[in-house]
Amino acid sequence: MALLACAREPRPVLRLSSAPAQLSLEQPGSAELVVDWSVLDPSALDGKEARLFLHLVSPDGRLARTFDAPLTAALTSGELRRRTVRLWQSALDPALPAGRYELRIGLYEPASRRRWPLVSTLPALRGRAFRAAQVEVRAPRQPAPKLALGEEWLAAEPGQDRQVLSRSWLREGGEVELEELPGPQLLSLHLGLPEPREASQRLFRAGESMPSLTLSSACFKAPVEVVGVGSHEVRLPLAPVAGGCRIELAPNFVDVLGPRHRSVALEALFWDPLPATGTAGFPVEEKL
Repeated sequence: MALLACAREPRPVLRLSSAPAQLSLEQPGSAELVVDWSVLDPSALDGKEARLFLHLVSPDGRLARTFDAPLTAALTSGELRRRTVRLWQSALDPALPAGRYELRIGLYEPASRRRWPLVSTLPALRGRAFRAAQVEVRAPRQPAPKLALGEEWLAAEPGQDRQVLSRSWLREGGEVELEELPGPQLLSLHLGLPEPREASQRLFRAGESMPSLTLSSACFKAPVEVVGVGSHEVRLPLAPVAGGCRIELAPNFVDVLGPRHRSVALEALFWDPLPATGTAGFPVEEKL
């Protein structure tokens, strides 16, 4: 009888764990998962982009949301690394149905969509994924604060995946207004500063050549600047004035294509109660 060779699973590239095992998520709002890892095979990752995938799966087994995130440290062997990954429900999108969801985690290469083998104490699933947590999705908060985007914003357009469900483009400069906030909040905005569109003309403020965006408001202490092409998350501690906040967005560029002008994309917006530590460590701006 001929012997059949058994296919061997490639060597794991990371050892991975996460906590907590139980999360809750409201709309609008966020939840945090702490992910620890150490590299086992740096040669497999050398010169490659590695991203965590976090898939939120509904009670009926459908993919509801994704929360992919880059590894934030050098992919060298041995050292224990940690990052916090955030799940969210944006005020710009329809709320998820309430229920108990499953959060799955793994590691992949964006260029090839290939998933890498990992070692973990988390429950293993098919497709080189692990069960990271159960997520209790709650009904939307009531009463909900009011969100308004002014006439400076173009109509919302659908996103291209289950991480960015929709986006609204700012023409040249404008405002985001929140009313009836229940006290101090930590506001998160996901903002896209795009590459120039083909056939469009990018116009900059005089003397400038790097795309940037300045956010300012009476609800936080000092203006915050976002610099460079890509997706950014800005987290702002808000102290509402008369129950509300008006945040001004001032990009230093605009893309012109015929009569259509646009600059910055708003891809997600949500808020949570200000943490017990208050405003310490905020505002925060980082690449997504």
